[in-house]
Amino acid sequence: MSQPERILDVRNVHPRERHPLIFRELDALAAGDALVLVNDHDPRPLYYELMAERPGQFDWTPVEQGPGTWSVRIRRLGALGEPRTVAWLREEHRALAPRIDELAVLASRLSPAAWSKESPAVRRALDFLRSHLLPHAHLEEEVIYPAVERGLGAAGAAATMVRDHREVEALTMALAEAAGRADARADEGTVEEAKRLLYSLHALLRVHFAKEEEVYLPVLQRSLTPEEDERAMAVLAAHEGEEA
Repeated sequence: MSQPERILDVRNVHPRERHPLIFRELDALAAGDALVLVNDHDPRPLYYELMAERPGQFDWTPVEQGPGTWSVRIRRLGALGEPRTVAWLREEHRALAPRIDELAVLASRLSPAAWSKESPAVRRALDFLRSHLLPHAHLEEEVIYPAVERGLGAAGAAATMVRDHREVEALTMALAEAAGRADARADEGTVEEAKRLLYSLHALLRVHFAKEEEVYLPVLQRSLTPEEDERAMAVLAAHEGEEA
């Protein structure tokens, strides 16, 4: 019988002692049990370590994502889980989805009168798109989509998804240009253009994520070999190391 999940707050634990403590607590979990890890920085490096050291044994669900506190729910699976590459993509989507939904919320608040107040939020949205969302897209093109095409036995099958990425890049660039013009003069037409671009990004990204989860993840789940999974995770881990 599963026990109520406990809170493991490591913010006051010495950095060198955190990961050993976390692994001890996770290894003590029974199948189906979970703990909520609370930290003072993004625990993404721990995610990669956990997926490498305990492949297929834990599920990872972000709960709070900064700026001062990060928390994640980690649950021990009852049986051998999915390929680590699939788990990586699911975790990326869970982390990115709330930020994508914020684009539509931001668009709903924009008006010429409110621009000076909301301009910093538009800049934060642009930073998210450039620094997080687009690098995620490039990693998919390098690692995920080739694996999907091999699983389908159809070279070029992911071309429409790559086209989505190019459209996201173009919309991001257009949003940056519109924001620059609005900062100089927040007239009705320019602000409406910024709103349209934010709504377009939100709609495109939500549909894009749905296609990946409903179509591509099942392909990877059934076709990815352990060797391919290991190679893909090595590329993803190397990229994570470059970002650190």
